[in-house]
This record gives sequence, C-alpha cells and structure tokens, in this order.
Amino acid sequence: MLNLRQFEIFRAVMSHQSTVGAARDLLISQPAVSNAIRHLEDQLGFALFDRTGNRLVPREEARVLYRESEAIFLLSRALNQTVDDLKDNRRGRVRVVATPQLGHTIVPSAVREFLRRRPKVKVTIDIAQSYSVVESVEVAAADFGLAIALEKELSQTFEMVPLATMPLVCIVPVRHPLAKTKVIRPKDLRGQTLIGLEMGSRLGPLIRDAFRAEATSTAIWHILALSVFQGVINSFDMPARQVLLREMIERKEDLPNAIALNSSLVNGARLVGPSVAGVLIALTSEAWCFVVDSISYVAVVLALLAMRLPSRERQPETTPLWRRLHRAPRAPHTRACPPTCVRSPARIRDSRRSPSARFARPRRA
Repeated sequence: MLNLRQFEIFRAVMSHQSTVGAARDLLISQPAVSNAIRHLEDQLGFALFDRTGNRLVPREEARVLYRESEAIFLLSRALNQTVDDLKDNRRGRVRVVATPQLGHTIVPSAVREFLRRRPKVKVTIDIAQSYSVVESVEVAAADFGLAIALEKELSQTFEMVPLATMPLVCIVPVRHPLAKTKVIRPKDLRGQTLIGLEMGSRLGPLIRDAFRAEATSTAIWHILALSVFQGVINSFDMPARQVLLREMIERKEDLPNAIALNSSLVNGARLVGPSVAGVLIALTSEAWCFVVDSISYVAVVLALLAMRLPSRERQPETTPLWRRLHRAPRAPHTRACPPTCVRSPARIRDSRRSPSARFARPRRA
C-alpha cells in the first residue's frame, strides 16, 4: 500500500536527480533512499527511473506522478503549518467577554496587539454586565472574562488572575469646592448631587455600601458615652418605677399580684420584641424599629399623665444621705422579714439528731 513517506522520498529524488542529494535533503542514508524507490516501483508495477551511471533519469511515468502529487504535498505542508501554529497559539479562536468599563477602553487595544502577533487567530469579543461575564465563563460560552470588583468567593470556582489595580476617581467641575481636594471621601460628598454607577454592575453596590458605612460609622467613644448615659438613666428609672408600683396599688394585699403582672409584661416584651423587630428590619429597615419604639413611649406618657396618686407628706431629713445609706441594712423594716429555711420534715428530724447541724437564728432587736 502506498504511503505519503514513499512519495516524499520520490519527490526528493526528482528534485535532486540523485539519491545522494535526496538523502542529504531528507537527513537519511543513501541506501535508505534507494530501497524506498525500489520498493515504490515494485508496488506500482513499473519502473520510474533509468539508471545511467550514478544518476537517475526520470521516465515519463515519474514526471506524471510528480505533477499529480504536487497538490497533495501542498496540502500536507499547509496541514503541518497549521499544527505548528496551533502549538504556538498563532491560529485558532478566542472568545472574550468583558464588562463595558473594560470592553470599551483597554480590551480593543489589547486585542489589536494580540492580532498583530497572531494574525490567523480569530477573536470574538462580547460586552456584558459582570454577572453575565461570570455566567458565560461558567457555562464555557467564553474562554475567559474580564471584569472589575469580583467577589473573592468566586476564586473557589474560577481561576482569578488580578491584572491591575486602579484608583476610583470622582469627576467634579473645575470651580467646584472639592476640585482641589486630593482625596475625596464619602463624607465630603454629603449634600452634593452625585451621579453614580448603575446598580446592575458589581461596582455600583460596592460604592453604595461604602457610602452607607461612612454614614453609619460609629466611634467607640460614642458607644461608651451612650452606655454611661443609659446606665445613669436606669439608676433613677428602676428605683422610681418600683416605688411607683407600690404607690399605684390601693390594697396592699394586691401588691404581689401587681408585681407578678409587671414582671410578666416586661419579660413578655423582651421575648416578643426581638421577633417583631426582626420582621420590621426584614420588611423595611432599622429606622422603622426606632420609630415604633418611640411611638410606644407615647402610651406610657399618656398613662402617667392620667394617673392620680394620693399625696404624701414628706418628713424633712436632717441626717446626711451617706449616713442613711449606711444605716439602711439595719433599718426596722429590713429586720421584720428574717430569712427562713424551708426543709422537709425528714431533713429536719435528721438535722436534730446530728450534733453538727445548726440553724442561724435572727438576732433580736
């Protein structure tokens, strides 16, 4: 069966008119060339050359085969060149998808330089939003994508190669008050008319979040000051509330029930309040939680204004406040309710039999 290698040796012999020249051109030995020509003639069934000394004179049959095989070897050389181009990335198709910020600026010049070095490569460029760029690369609709401000979490799915880091600039008129400012922060743009990026891009939400973080930034001393202020208010609010609860009850035997009802309402509000606040934050924002909290105090103020408590005559105190605080634990009303120990009868009988068991009794006044 004829093969392309045999015709390659045959064409080399036709070009050099000798086996020595063909062997030098093909980098093989001269006997290998002679054997290949003899084997080709045996397969064809007729002679191709007349031997005259050390030279081979081609016959008419050899000239016909040489002309007809020209097209085959042209295709072979083109195929080999294509293989070499593919190895060196000089031929093929590249599909690129980029965001508008990159697709209309740096991508065209980069593609032009790429095609100058690899003119046989076909490049397809699509312009899309960053979300579509990620999706196109994920479904293999593009060989690679170019985008700005991609999330770091995408590195778990894609191979992300940072190309450059560019600063974000703010464009203002020449006579604008901020024109001479070297670094413009979100707080500097407060009260200014701002034209931002569309929210469909990935950079738009990042800018919006930066402005929100700047607007809601709270220093540590703010939190400390608010905590101290709230603690001072609670130091007056809690004792006054407990005393007021006692004054609100006319019948003293109803006081335990009132305390229990007050505790149930406070603990119930602590249980239900965070759930209601979570629903409000999910549906609206945190600001509405403060609005609802402020409105709830209106009912408290109205209830306090509607209350009519009996007036009490206050006896003037001549003892300093610090002495009264010092004497408070030994006041008569604190000794009226001595601590008690409740035990089962069996435990009481056991304790009586045990000489080491003792009960601490209150000291008589």
